[in-house]
Amino acid sequence: MLDQLLSDLGLARPLDEAQRARLLAAAAQRRCLRPVLVELAAEGAPVDDELAAVQRLRELAAIDADSVATTLADAGVRARTLPLGVEDELLRLVRLKLPDVSAASHAIDVLEADGMRRWGPTGAGAWRSYRRSHGRVTLTRLDDRPTRVELVWRDEPTPRQGLLGRLQRLLTPGQADFDAVALPGFLWPLYLLVRPVRLVLTKLGLRRGATPGDDLGPYLATPVGLTSAFVDQAGIVASDLVVDLGCGDGRLLVDAVTRHGCRGRGIERERGLVDLARRNVERAGLADRIEIVHADAASAPLGDVDVVLVFLPAEVVARLVGPLLARLRPGTRVLAHEQAELVAQPAPQHSTLLVTDDGVTVVHEWRA
Repeated sequence: MLDQLLSDLGLARPLDEAQRARLLAAAAQRRCLRPVLVELAAEGAPVDDELAAVQRLRELAAIDADSVATTLADAGVRARTLPLGVEDELLRLVRLKLPDVSAASHAIDVLEADGMRRWGPTGAGAWRSYRRSHGRVTLTRLDDRPTRVELVWRDEPTPRQGLLGRLQRLLTPGQADFDAVALPGFLWPLYLLVRPVRLVLTKLGLRRGATPGDDLGPYLATPVGLTSAFVDQAGIVASDLVVDLGCGDGRLLVDAVTRHGCRGRGIERERGLVDLARRNVERAGLADRIEIVHADAASAPLGDVDVVLVFLPAEVVARLVGPLLARLRPGTRVLAHEQAELVAQPAPQHSTLLVTDDGVTVVHEWRA
């Protein structure tokens, strides 16, 4: 695996420090970090710290899976743990299969009572429609060691081709459709019509279409052990204004302002998280240094910014970074950290592996 990755990256032994950093960042994003570290260690490379951290994360992932499965079993919910990919356990991900949508609904109620949060549509009609048109849902725990649980109650169908495939995609409602109109529970089937109507109105210019910042994905807090390490990568100084897009509970900004004396602005579109971030800022005594703005990435005020921090799903970052850089003044630094492979245009100028006892990620940096 190591030889293949070296070949793919155009690298050859011996590796200097910069090449080694590039290799490890690519290994993490391609879900082969642990086997690559094992091969490097066998060759005498100094990777003991990275290997120990990865092993610790694997152990934490197993603990997470056992804890969630036990919670559901105690509540009478039958769930089967699904295998993860080679490195998915480093994402603190738990994937469980439920027998049907009824069992999934029960599982969601149990996990929400246990302090987890379901992501997706919240209205009665939208949620009923989602459960029938989708086969899985994500829940996250908002604490210092965030865990993501994916409940699966139906296998994803093989995408159909041709006319049937286009019709299937046309009639499957998504988040933008659920956001477009709030229907009561008994009218949930009408969401099958909301989607084509919304698309037609958008095509005719009678309704605004989705923009790159409209859907920032489910919120997953940056683990505490990664927070300071990520902030330090940004090279923040006291005179900087630091913006966190999708700031969640505000922990990145609190850390940055506390340790570097800068000013901070959090952009968050989810009302509950805005309130949580503001409470955390007040609790830290930083209300005069950090403002939390209820907005989305597309409308966020960015003209006076020095550093932008982003922790969002890789597919969101990929579509967000180009328009984001175009809105920033020259020299503004953008840093995103992602465990999943990131294919973005423009490509980041630098990508660096970050390994701590609380998580593994890759930090990407761009300059406007």
